[in-house]
Amino acid sequence: MYILCRTQNSHVRYVPLYILSFPLCTPKRILDAQVFFQKYRRYDEIQNIPDRLRWLRHSKGLMQREAAQLAGVSRSVYIDIECGITRRLPGHLILNLSQFYGVPVSDFLDEYNRFLFDGQAQRIRAYRKKLGMGRKPFCRHTGIPLSSLRGWEDGKKEVSFKYWEKYFKGRA
Repeated sequence: MYILCRTQNSHVRYVPLYILSFPLCTPKRILDAQVFFQKYRRYDEIQNIPDRLRWLRHSKGLMQREAAQLAGVSRSVYIDIECGITRRLPGHLILNLSQFYGVPVSDFLDEYNRFLFDGQAQRIRAYRKKLGMGRKPFCRHTGIPLSSLRGWEDGKKEVSFKYWEKYFKGRA
């Protein structure tokens, strides 16, 4: 609290002065949030991860920069996820977002991210064994390079979306 002092006609007047601080919200940001909330009235209506993230961010009144910082990723990574450019969400990011926004981890898991999050190595190995194949016969059958399969099953490499969609979607 501050005191404002003013002299008028040789009289000193004192007035308490309160300085409030609040984050400024740009008109564009407010408009974006309003348009988004008109599209989706409730969070549980949203089916895709990018829109879920955007809804949660808007509901907290955050900018992408602030949400990225709280999630522990760079702003560009967060923007790419929120815009749907990046399909793969790192496990630590999923856990951070889930904890920060107070929603279940499953809200950030589509079929591909669930495959990675639940353990791609075990799922690929189980699928291959269900077919009754060793590594080499499986690679000959699918056309997957042996080095890639070895890396995936040993947990040294992650399956790209392209390979997952072609070989494992709905199977493993």
